[in-house]
Amino acid sequence: LLDDVIILGRLGNDLNREPVVFTSEVVSVISKPRTFAKIGGQSLGMPVFNKDGKFLGIGINRFAPKGDSENPGAMPSSVVLPAADLLESAAQAK
Repeated sequence: LLDDVIILGRLGNDLNREPVVFTSEVVSVISKPRTFAKIGGQSLGMPVFNKDGKFLGIGINRFAPKGDSENPGAMPSSVVLPAADLLESAAQAK
């Protein structure tokens, strides 16, 4: 928690897709049903690195399970999918 992170991305078409760098921090670590990190800023589709430049994961939206009667219309949560999970998925695609 509170580790600094660096997020790389691009601005929108209206700003000529110029490169952008954000800094933020890990505000929560979710461990169930699988491990995700929640950071203080937006990271959807962007790679996330620690302060030493190590790749931590990529920003995704996590949706509530179907049939979740507790939060029917809940908005997706922006989280970081860990690099280890990405490697596992890539290995399965071979």
